[in-house]
Amino acid sequence: MAYSRIAIFRSLLLGFVAVAVTGCATIDPYLPSFLRSPGSKKAVKMRTIAILPFAYRSEDDRRTCDVCPNPLIMTETSQESALLVTAFFYEALSRYPRFEIIPYETVSAYAADTMDEQLAELTRDHRIDGVVVGGVLEMRERLGDPRKPTRTGGAAIYAAMLDVSSGDAIWAQYFDGTEYPPGFAYKTYKRLVDTVDERRPTAAEVAEYAVDRMVKSMSKAVK
Repeated sequence: MAYSRIAIFRSLLLGFVAVAVTGCATIDPYLPSFLRSPGSKKAVKMRTIAILPFAYRSEDDRRTCDVCPNPLIMTETSQESALLVTAFFYEALSRYPRFEIIPYETVSAYAADTMDEQLAELTRDHRIDGVVVGGVLEMRERLGDPRKPTRTGGAAIYAAMLDVSSGDAIWAQYFDGTEYPPGFAYKTYKRLVDTVDERRPTAAEVAEYAVDRMVKSMSKAVK
């Protein structure tokens, strides 16, 4: 099923009911580098996948990831950023025809105080093999001139896929970066015209690249 990014984002923004969660998750300021396939190295069969709205922390609200296999530290971002990253996962996963993605409208109908409660209610009524969960740890907005910014855009995102039947983490990964590879057209143009001044990516563009890369890795962990 093909997803329109704008339609998904609008649906997420309008349909998601943010729930403030008191308390603070245990925090490890340095996410480990081993966040890759924490379970068996053998690919696990996954067909039907749900994506829960990603966790975030804003000035006056938060959504924690109580089902994530690793503790998260989140700087102040926004609900909108979390919904946009969630939409990127819907879009990226839709490019893999072997996966059947549970529609966001279905997932949002089971909004609850915690991700654990939402997942429990969702799986009670729907057969789901795996669930994608995660959080937006940081969104660093680009500042200044797009070509010579005073601060480059960047994003830090954590995501994991859980086996619903066992609760085990099949795959988990962490991305933190400020770059994305330039497209073929740009590289060709720059080779021909060496005076091209490259525009630096925005935080959202880095996040989109991060999600694409993460989903490619995720797809190799399941069959």
